Amino acid sequence: MVKESSLSENDTTENLIRIAQRMKERKLVGTVTIYLVFNNKFENTGLEMTYKLPMDVEDTFMQGSRKYIVVDSELEISEVKNG
Repeated sequence: MVKESSLSENDTTENLIRIAQRMKERKLVGTVTIYLVFNNKFENTGLEMTYKLPMDVEDTFMQGSRKYIVVDSELEISEVKNG
């Protein structure tokens, strides 16, 4: 989770790509997800919030801010996706 004021839209995408490239170098697979959290909610937001329905966290996470990237078992890196 990233505080709203910490990153711009491009920073989020670029950081996900860098993380995926490091994962590939180390032969790690999986999904990396970034959520942008409103500044005033950041301190009280934990991982459990990511499991809630979107309508239950609309005052915590910025709309459309969830971005993710996947490194698959063939060590291929997906495009950054919104979700």
